[in-house]
Amino acid sequence: MRDNLIICELSSGRRDAFSQVVDLIYGQWQDMEFCSDREKVSVRIQGRMIAGRLPFCYVASSTDDPSVILGTASISLHELPDLNQRVYWLSEVCVAARHRGRGIGRELISACIAKARELGVRELSLYTARQRDLYRSMGWTHDADIVVDGETCALMSIALT
Repeated sequence: MRDNLIICELSSGRRDAFSQVVDLIYGQWQDMEFCSDREKVSVRIQGRMIAGRLPFCYVASSTDDPSVILGTASISLHELPDLNQRVYWLSEVCVAARHRGRGIGRELISACIAKARELGVRELSLYTARQRDLYRSMGWTHDADIVVDGETCALMSIALT
């Protein structure tokens, strides 16, 4: 992990960061139905703010200014109704534009995987339109192409056992 990076659950002392997380996710995916307004995003994230259990939301900040959220990532449940047999999902991995390219997303993904494994999750799924190579480089397998909100996405998974 980068020396000056702090990654923690949104529920563990970072409730002050809630509005920043909502704004970050909304700004990234407002064209997607699940994030088409801030209230929808708020409801999604509020359900992930109980410490030490699934689902959960992680945030990244810097020791230089811990009050500023650099990125976020979550583990969610039953993300896509048509794929209900896939229970656990890596979702809403997002790093603020000015902080991209520094490994923050990788650190958030790794932290989510470690916590999910600790909580007994055996497999995670995700879908992505733009970051296939990133996830593949981290051990994720491309399972199929799917369409989500009119956009072709890679459906991917990783075994945690």
